[in-house]
Amino acid sequence: MSKCLVCKKTSEIEKLGSKDCKNIKCKCCGTLYISNSLFERLNVNGKKHPKLSAILREASENGDKQELQIYNYMDLDKKGDSYKINERFNKFLKMLSNKTSKLGQKIKIDLNNDWPLAFCDDNEEFKELLIELKKQELINYSGEDQFGRFVPDTPYLGFRMAENPAGRREPGKK
Repeated sequence: MSKCLVCKKTSEIEKLGSKDCKNIKCKCCGTLYISNSLFERLNVNGKKHPKLSAILREASENGDKQELQIYNYMDLDKKGDSYKINERFNKFLKMLSNKTSKLGQKIKIDLNNDWPLAFCDDNEEFKELLIELKKQELINYSGEDQFGRFVPDTPYLGFRMAENPAGRREPGKK
């Protein structure tokens, strides 16, 4: 196991035969190819790239394997920075809905590795986003204490898309 050069978390990195790239399998960033020259640059850099993690993870979740090269990685990183908060909410909710076949179905989210799905910088920002989505009654989740705080030793939270999202009241109910 090695460290992912994008998010700095543990990942699997393998050289691809005679190709000038490596294959990275990361729980945070997904699966991607990275050119050897960019691999060396990012290895020396040591900096995290959370928005690039988000772009890569989104592609991986959609079944696309992104290829990072020296000429495209900065543009992809900037693209991730360009999303406004409402776009991030919508992207995350769309990803949740793509993982479910019906309203109310439970899915698991890993707070330590799934923060890129919401274009967050880290799991702390991700927790804040989840709290806000719950306040708006767009999601329900378990894995919190009686005061509504996240329990730190619970790495997975079960999420449920709200069966009656905010603003959609049942007829005859106030």
